[in-house]
Amino acid sequence: MKRTGNKNLKIIAATSLVIFSLFTCFTGAMAWFTGLQNNSRDVDDMVIVHSTGKLNKITFHELEDKSVGDNYSDCEFSFNKTPVGTITYNWQTNTKSTEGNTSVEMIGYNYLDEEEPLLMLIELNEDYNSSIEPAVVTLTTNSETQDYIGKRQANLQPVYDIEDSRLIVDSGTVTRDGTDYNVNFYGLSSAVKFFTSQYSSTDFSTTFGSAEYYTFTGLTNQKGFVTISNDGNDSSFVNSISPLISTTGTVKYIAVIIDYYSEAIEYIYNTYLGDATLEQDYEGFLYFKCDWLMEIA
Repeated sequence: MKRTGNKNLKIIAATSLVIFSLFTCFTGAMAWFTGLQNNSRDVDDMVIVHSTGKLNKITFHELEDKSVGDNYSDCEFSFNKTPVGTITYNWQTNTKSTEGNTSVEMIGYNYLDEEEPLLMLIELNEDYNSSIEPAVVTLTTNSETQDYIGKRQANLQPVYDIEDSRLIVDSGTVTRDGTDYNVNFYGLSSAVKFFTSQYSSTDFSTTFGSAEYYTFTGLTNQKGFVTISNDGNDSSFVNSISPLISTTGTVKYIAVIIDYYSEAIEYIYNTYLGDATLEQDYEGFLYFKCDWLMEIA
């Protein structure tokens, strides 16, 4: 790995564009999601094996307003009720339909304004009694390394060269400030965290029915592929979050809030602090792409 003597922290302040695209197909009674860089990639349709499944539709909702507290649990996030994209599946006719933008992007990360969550709302076909038929959401990484980009050795040196092909999920072209750049995309699993909540149809109507926005507060059930130690000096990575949520009681709606894991991002930046590729060739920008599968069963 090339290193320079530059030790300033400009790369932490740099905005990092994150590509977060989702494509959906169905096999059996499970919905699988995998990240795509753009809509031009060829994707083979999956064969429908069963005629029934729990999933009705998934909608994506952008952040409308937020109030940031000292801790994440003190934050309040309000999402626009009008989805930017909708994926619906009809199990009787075995047909999928989409509306709007279902290849959504997270707003670029800025360490001075870290919280930029995205709401993915899963709607099941009906109220399910979890004691009889629970709904389970599982995430599994699909990247080549299935590892954390910021991982360090015992001597605190990076395990991976930032240009290591094993870290790169995909390559492509992005436009920034009117200029086209050829860039590498790294696993988004290294940079995000998840929060979930569940609702019966009655609870959902009571909580959000008359409200202007989908508003969430007191988010404490954080999960993710990466864990950073409390002292910020160590990291660990899992290939699967199983389950991301396993429903209890009566459930029709599952809210999944996806946001940046700022501690994990800062850890990455500090791992490669002084790296010439990052600071000079990449100009402090890192690009990420969705590298996980989501299963709803």
